[in-house]
Amino acid sequence: MTSDRPAPPSVAPAPAPPANGAVPAGTAALVPAAVVAVRPAPEPPDVPLWRNRPFLALWTAQAITQTAHNALWYALMVLVEQVSHSTTHLGVTILTVVLPSVLFGVVAGVFVDHWEKRTVLIVTNVLRAALMLGFLALTHVPHGDGSRGWLLALFALSFVFSTVTQFFAPAETALIPALVHPRRLLQANSGFHLTFLASQLAGLVLIGPLILKLFGMTVFFLLLAIGFAVSAALVWPLPRTHHERFSPLVETQRVVRRLRGDIHELWVFLRRDRGSAWSMAHLTLGSTLALLVAMLAPGYVTSVLDIAAEDVVFVLAPAGLGMIVAALSLQRVARWVSKEALIRFGLGVLGATLVLIGTVPVLWQLLPFTRAGSEPLRVIELALPLTQGALGIVIRLYPPEQSSLLLAVGALTLVAGLGFACVIVPAQTILQERAPADSRGRIFAVQLMLGSLASVIPLLGVGSLADLVGTPWVFVGLGLGLLGFLWFLLRRAARAGTLAGQVASNSPAP
Repeated sequence: MTSDRPAPPSVAPAPAPPANGAVPAGTAALVPAAVVAVRPAPEPPDVPLWRNRPFLALWTAQAITQTAHNALWYALMVLVEQVSHSTTHLGVTILTVVLPSVLFGVVAGVFVDHWEKRTVLIVTNVLRAALMLGFLALTHVPHGDGSRGWLLALFALSFVFSTVTQFFAPAETALIPALVHPRRLLQANSGFHLTFLASQLAGLVLIGPLILKLFGMTVFFLLLAIGFAVSAALVWPLPRTHHERFSPLVETQRVVRRLRGDIHELWVFLRRDRGSAWSMAHLTLGSTLALLVAMLAPGYVTSVLDIAAEDVVFVLAPAGLGMIVAALSLQRVARWVSKEALIRFGLGVLGATLVLIGTVPVLWQLLPFTRAGSEPLRVIELALPLTQGALGIVIRLYPPEQSSLLLAVGALTLVAGLGFACVIVPAQTILQERAPADSRGRIFAVQLMLGSLASVIPLLGVGSLADLVGTPWVFVGLGLGLLGFLWFLLRRAARAGTLAGQVASNSPAP
């Protein structure tokens, strides 16, 4: 990174150091300290990744910590649902995970550039292990009528944990080139990206729910604390990296100036390229919708499916499977279907499935082959006024058959995962293709930050609405909103096609 400090006075070239990196005797005074400090580190050996022990240690630490992080998110949603039964509080829980990336994500990356990366990895893992013990202690504190104070303590711990994590990821990424030969960097980064995706599935769907179901919260948080401690031990032997003294105040000011410049650059780019602007809107819509569904799912499974909050995995796992299947298939499908058409298809599928997820509990009380008993739960009588009297309608709602209802909801979430991938993957691809190569990284970093910021109000508003009217009706509302947005996009595309046809017909023949 460039510095704002004035350049040092010029000096005569120093004799080149020998191959072993030592400075010859009698010449140390001729070599400026700055030259010695920035001397490039020796290149890592060119060995296969599976024989590169430092890289394998870092990779293993990443897999453990990412899996533990996602498992913690799952456990926090279960805890909050069990204590508060409030979708609003679930929204606040997700905000404690999202907000630190907005507030500290960019700043943390700049600060880590000036710190010793190995130390950052060790300290962040030790801190996160200690925070797991804090969560463990909190689970043994009776909440009772004082659940508000208990929840505030839980939110504070979650916020601190997510803030500490903001410093781990950039230090980990920056350390890879110090451990891997340049020829194998692409392979190493691909492995880290694959582990990042796999850890989401493992933490949220497999390991987290399994440990919580079999052993309970105490063992769960103890195992997570051990996992972070093991990760700290794995990165302990890694080589030290160069770091320099810096002024936190000056660096923060530089970060703010750079962030303002990046946002302005993004704004200019989106104003000039409407296709990229719509792709970014679709990405933001998709990420916000994913957070909303994660927030609504625990309350839905407890109030509608009548299963424990920790069994929310039966709803989330099919959605994850659908996303994986779609992501693997879209590359072939995109040969015959445009990316814009895939996005519209995904919005339609996602909207329709959300409406069905909200209405299927009522359908399971009406249909004759989905009843669990012969005695109705309640009877609704409607009188419709007519000219010659009144037409009476009697609706009998029966207890639904729970296993078939759970299978139906799982099938719907599987299809919803397919639709979600059809929105996110093409939209991200369009943005990658159209963004300038020299600013692509900045554009995506700012998009992630603004997307997280855009989800704040929906998380709180939709959570409060779900507490008032119930999660099924909120799913119906979200689905109808998506279908309305799809109708708007189709009308807009039709008008654009009509205008293009008119321009073509009015153009003089060559």
